[in-house]
Amino acid sequence: MVRNLIKNLKKEISYSILIALLFSSLTCAQELQMPREAHLGEVFYLQISAAAEPGGQVEIELPTSFELTDWNAANYTYTNLIYTSNATRHSWYFKKEGFVTISCKILPNAMGEFNITLYTKSANISKAINISEQVKSYCGNLICEKDENMFTCPNDCMRECDLPCQISILFFIFIILALGFGLRKIRIRRPISLRESSE
Repeated sequence: MVRNLIKNLKKEISYSILIALLFSSLTCAQELQMPREAHLGEVFYLQISAAAEPGGQVEIELPTSFELTDWNAANYTYTNLIYTSNATRHSWYFKKEGFVTISCKILPNAMGEFNITLYTKSANISKAINISEQVKSYCGNLICEKDENMFTCPNDCMRECDLPCQISILFFIFIILALGFGLRKIRIRRPISLRESSE
């Protein structure tokens, strides 16, 4: 009797562990990746990873001031994917089984703290993002910002010049020296006047 009880208990425990593992693998298959901070008027990237099932879908809900400007799907054929949009909700429906990664370009048009929510069959994931004012870069603040480089602002970007950057600078200097040396070798003849030719 005790032996049967222990045997049944082991079965129930193993079934519950199996169900828990299956549930965790399903919920872990859905993922939403995005930055915690972005700037007003600057595009940021959001990535959805999901296990696709025929007839299944994933959906994201954006704040009203956000705009989805473009998207693409990796590891999945576009003919097996249907995209629909309804104001702030963007949905992708699957026709075939597989694993899909959807990358979205998002443009925020308001400042503040916002939530973006991913809805799937097995789980809903919500993440916050803080949108702050776009900081204008200027040359001379000793920070090499994204619209600056070694040639446009050497004061800020000199320290961040890596090997390809150094090679391009050396090549640029070599070209200038070669042109300067070549111009020195070219002799500019002045025209001979009539007086000099009669002598």
